Formats: sequence, C-alpha cells, structure tokens
Amino acid sequence: MALTDPNFKLVEFLFYYQAQVGLLGLQMLWTKEAEIAMSQARSDKKIMAATDQKFLDMLNQLIEVTTRELTKMERTKFETYITIHVHQRDIFHDLVRCTLNRSVISSGQNRVGSTLMRITTYAKFQSPTSISRTRTNSWVVPIVL
Repeated sequence: MALTDPNFKLVEFLFYYQAQVGLLGLQMLWTKEAEIAMSQARSDKKIMAATDQKFLDMLNQLIEVTTRELTKMERTKFETYITIHVHQRDIFHDLVRCTLNRSVISSGQNRVGSTLMRITTYAKFQSPTSISRTRTNSWVVPIVL
C-alpha cells in the first residue's frame, strides 16, 4: 500500500493502520499533492483548483465513513482525520484563492511546512517527531517507534 500507487485507497489505508500511522499518511499525501500542484502552477493554470477539489473529495470520503456503524475507537480516529484534513484543506484553499505569482507559491511552500508542524503538535503523537527539509525540497517526517 504505497501513497504513490495509482490504486491507493485512502479509507482502506486509514482503517488498516493505527491512528498515528494514518495521520502521518494523511499528512504525507496532502503534502505530496500540495507540492506537486504548487510546483506546476505556472505551467498548468488549473492544477491548483483541481487539487483543491481533490482535497474536498478526500474530506467527503472521510465524512462518509462516519455515517457507517463504527466502534468508538474507529469513530474517534476518523473524527480526528476529518479535523486534521479540514485544516489542511483550508490552508490549501487559501492558497488557491491567492494570485499565483512566484512569491505566493514560495510562501505557500513555507506555509505547508508550518502547517505540518501545527498538525503534528495538534495530534500530540506519543512518540516525538521532527520535520525537516531535504536538499531536494522534499519534506521528511521521521517516525520514532
């Protein structure tokens, strides 16, 4: 089950793994999609809006799960996923509404990083995590087990 797999099923992934791994997967998926959209925004004028719609579809998928019969733990898990993804989508939606110029895209990429820091802090993982940038401008979120 890889996030880059075209047949990746988000809900199955989130049900299968414990909440901490699910949150990390949700963050990684959002970051990957947001960075791709921001890096291609100059050449593809519609990619930001399309990615924003993709994030809305993901949110609707998560909300739909809560209409099912769930255990107390599953319900708490998916409510947490929804809370985190609402914040992620709000930030990306703000970026879409901005005029797409070099400074906005650049500050948007910085905002993605600060969002991950806030989300990580909000989630209050039991194990410490740190987020850093690599030389290729990719985000690295190590997991301490």
